[in-house]
This record gives sequence, structure tokens and C-alpha cells, in this order.
Amino acid sequence: MFTSNNKKFLFAILGLVLFSSTCRFFQREKPLVEKTDLPKQSAPFPTKEPDIFQTEIIVSTFFGQTRSEKKYFLAKKDGATLYVFNYGEKDETAILEKADGKSFVLKKGAKTFAPRGKKEGAAETGDLQHFLTTKWLNEKKTSKFEDLGAKNGLRKYRVTIDDNSGSEIFVFFDEKLKIPVKQEFYSATGGQKQLSYTVELKNIKTEADAKLFEIPAGYRPADGSVEARDTP
Repeated sequence: MFTSNNKKFLFAILGLVLFSSTCRFFQREKPLVEKTDLPKQSAPFPTKEPDIFQTEIIVSTFFGQTRSEKKYFLAKKDGATLYVFNYGEKDETAILEKADGKSFVLKKGAKTFAPRGKKEGAAETGDLQHFLTTKWLNEKKTSKFEDLGAKNGLRKYRVTIDDNSGSEIFVFFDEKLKIPVKQEFYSATGGQKQLSYTVELKNIKTEADAKLFEIPAGYRPADGSVEARDTP
């Protein structure tokens, strides 16, 4: 099941970036960017997620010369949402929120499903939504959005979070899909900017297969119960 420690966001979605293989968040002693009293600006591009879509989310973390990568999957259609963590790995786990309000945790390796508690995975799924809509941009104190122009259909923005720290974010907005498809997070260390995280949408589709929102065939109740389920 999904549990969480005391959690704080680094730019809201950095909690997701630091999502560990045991399905728990861990936090740094200090955020990469401190809160400031700089004037707040709204993002100069739409931040509403599409009503119907599916996409992979690739999160890369950089520590010195070491790069690690995690994959997630997110789909939404007709009021139903599927969140997949550790996508494509042995411990792949999903949260299925159905249009009728029922919610399940799916374990791919064990081929099991179980009813999901109201608070289970709430922070994790919220982080995914925060990334997709870039709500963190409007929730945090930002000093400036700078339009750096467009290339191959992607418009690039520099977001300055704190002039004193030197930290900044680059957002790549797909002008056709009308959503941000990549974000790069830079921190300033010793007077030099270092790439800390990248988050990128891959294989984006503006439609989602209805089967994604059904409990897969062959899955059994995790506790042996006879909880009602869909029959594909």
C-alpha cells in the first residue's frame, strides 16, 4: 500500500522526483529553493490538464556525475484516472480511480488488486497532477517568466525562482498539445548552475484506451475477498 512520511514539496513536484522504490517519500534537509517575498506571477501558458490523454513521465535525477531515472504512466478519460509508479519495472504499482468513485491499488508483479483507502497514494497522485498542470508555478513565489522563443513547436520559458539563490527552471511548452512537456530544474552550487532534475512527457496521446481503466484480466483480490470488480 502507499504510505508517506512527513512530506514537503521541492517546487511541489520534487516530491515525486524523490519517490523511492519502496513507495515512500523522503525529503532533503533543505529545499533547493527557499521561499522568497518576490512578487508572484502567473504562468504565461495554460496550466490545465487535458480531459482525455495518456502519457509516460520520465524523471531523471542528477547527483554529480550520477544520473538515475524513474518512469511513471498517467492516463485520464471520462472521469477515470490511472496512475502507474515504477512503470515497466518488477515492482510496478498502479492506482486506478474509476469514474464511479471506486479506487483500487493494482500490483502488477503479484497480479492483485485491493480497494484503496481515501488517503492511500493521495500525495503521490497529487504530485503527478502538479507536474502535468505545472500548478507549482502558480503556487510558488516566482520572480520572472522569460519567453526564450520557440523551436520545432516547443516554446521555452526560463522561470527564475529566487534571484539570490540563482536557481532556475526551464519549461518547454508544446504549442500544439497545449501542455508543458518538459521541465529542467537547475540549482546553484559554488557559483555554478547544476542540472538537478528533468521531468519529461513521452509518447503522449490525446486519446486513452478504455481498457486502461479496468482491472486487468487475471488479477485477484489481494486479501482473498470477493470485492466487486470489472470483467474485461
